[in-house]
Amino acid sequence: MKLSKNFKDSQSVFVHIPKAAGNSLAIGLYGLSFGHHTAYDYYRNNKKEWEKVFSFTVVRNPLDRFLSTYNFLKIGGVSKFDKRFSQKHRLKTINVNTFIDKFFNNIRFKIYKPYIHFIPQNQFIIHKKYKYSLITKVYKFESLEDSYKNIVRDIRLINPKFIPLHDDLPKINKTKIVFSEKTSIDEISDENIKRIKNYYYEDYQMFGYI
Repeated sequence: MKLSKNFKDSQSVFVHIPKAAGNSLAIGLYGLSFGHHTAYDYYRNNKKEWEKVFSFTVVRNPLDRFLSTYNFLKIGGVSKFDKRFSQKHRLKTINVNTFIDKFFNNIRFKIYKPYIHFIPQNQFIIHKKYKYSLITKVYKFESLEDSYKNIVRDIRLINPKFIPLHDDLPKINKTKIVFSEKTSIDEISDENIKRIKNYYYEDYQMFGYI
């Protein structure tokens, strides 16, 4: 994955983790959205440039991210792949606990790989072989509006001429779902909350969530 012109011009690289306000951030900073490529995808094809750019990402509480992803896919997501996943797993009709039981068991037994929106966040930033973080800085979703100006400031430490498209974080791609149809954390059993936390254990450890 070669660095885009926006990344080269700004001397920064944003690693977009699904369901962590990535579209809003990318539009605010660069004026367009990017796909969900890992830091390693960028690194292995741009090793000479990598040490010179400011690389960063945004992470989110793993349980909240799971629930946001579930509700997002429940209404079909935004792509044909999202819709296909939603239909395959009957997200509009089955209970969230039924989905968790089947989905995480199938991942554990390697029946299929996790859909991209459910991949643990640490997998987007670590070196594929040596497992160390490849990026310069991690920001938190929970304080992103306050951090937005800090991100701009940090990019400008590398490139003083950088000017974001928006001065403040825009609101992009919020999941639109009728409140009565939205699954809440209270609907997830204690056993399945433990299962989710166990699956995302490395995210909790690496990013300081409890």
